[in-house]
Amino acid sequence: MNKQIPISKSRASKINVLIFFFILLVAGVVIFLPKKSGVITDLKTTLSLPTCPANLQGLVTYPIMDKGVIRGLIPLGNSNPPGHTFPVDHIYFHGEPDGVERNVYAAGDGVISNVTMIKTYGLDGKLKSMGLTLTIDYCKGIQLVNAIEGEPSAIITNVIGSQQESCKRVAAKHEGESGIDFCGYSVSIPVKAADIVAITDGKTFPEIWALDKNKPLSKDVDWERYNSPYYQYAFCFFDMYPQDLKDYYYSLFGNYVDTTQAFLKDIGNGKKIEVKSGLIPRTIPPLCGNVMQNVVGTAKGDWFGEGRDDDSETSYEKDLALIEDNQDPTYQRVVIAGYVSEPSLLNFRVVHSGTINRDFAEVTADGKTYCYYLTNDTGNAGGWWNGGKIVLRLVDAHNLLIEKQEGSCTGQEQLRSPKKYDR
Repeated sequence: MNKQIPISKSRASKINVLIFFFILLVAGVVIFLPKKSGVITDLKTTLSLPTCPANLQGLVTYPIMDKGVIRGLIPLGNSNPPGHTFPVDHIYFHGEPDGVERNVYAAGDGVISNVTMIKTYGLDGKLKSMGLTLTIDYCKGIQLVNAIEGEPSAIITNVIGSQQESCKRVAAKHEGESGIDFCGYSVSIPVKAADIVAITDGKTFPEIWALDKNKPLSKDVDWERYNSPYYQYAFCFFDMYPQDLKDYYYSLFGNYVDTTQAFLKDIGNGKKIEVKSGLIPRTIPPLCGNVMQNVVGTAKGDWFGEGRDDDSETSYEKDLALIEDNQDPTYQRVVIAGYVSEPSLLNFRVVHSGTINRDFAEVTADGKTYCYYLTNDTGNAGGWWNGGKIVLRLVDAHNLLIEKQEGSCTGQEQLRSPKKYDR
């Protein structure tokens, strides 16, 4: 049975270091651009791009990193509140952090249209890490945003070295950081499949956002409320590979635990689970995961807390997600950024009857109160939860009441002082 690897608060800080690039993209790259626009390719580059084929498979042909280096791929839809409360719109690469610097390649013929260099500073004011993001356009409307801790290759430095950089410092959002400098460059650098575009630092692995700006957007979602230029366009990058490479990458989706993370974990009512090194594969389609999970007329999906300032850089503090586990969808999760409680994540095994741990997609505005809590059969998916239960009621298709209470679910719960959410 596949299970979510537990996320303790101590481990969460490590994960935050690995995934800081999400904040980089929503709070950094867009400093140089209109907030909701995403990475804008200049007109000259856009006009030079070919029209995208109806079938995107085969648009990219070369591995982003050497085969065998990547041990696992975290599917779309990951959670790590508060900054990653809504299902994450990018994919994480996993491997052994062996200190070996590794090449990052262009996966297909395209044009690098944007480069952002990043310097992260510690609480002592000293440089903590360096990295970059690259935006590669493969055809009109299809982009890959690649976030890497490391250095750009000569293909890039030969161009940006002669440009005047445009920099801005933003406040840090993770433990142990005092600030982040972003320096952006608008470029037009042709690349061929297999060209080296960056070199990793040997400690971390890339994260990638694949954007399809040609696909029609759901009219049931108010996209303007999302403080991200990428969320609505996200899709599975590996679907663009020829079938043999696609199959290879799809075999890596799941949760990879490296040798430095293997441990024993107390969960549930004192139950101990041994977490071993290796890949725990996802087996339920779509293997690449899901981003937008809103189901109209039900509780499932993304919710916005009452009084949330959609234009604030800290608007995520009132985000709430009632979604599936991205590594084993037989589990679902309550993901809380704040407001209801401290940032937390509760996984539970889905039940399809009654009012306890009920599938969110089956929770409707029926006047009933539903309850969610951690049980022994949650396995090691329970992770980041410090006790208590979540009680909620769907008022109508657009409004939700929710609160955290002490104890376990009994089926007799009543709302006392709930918080209001809408969408």
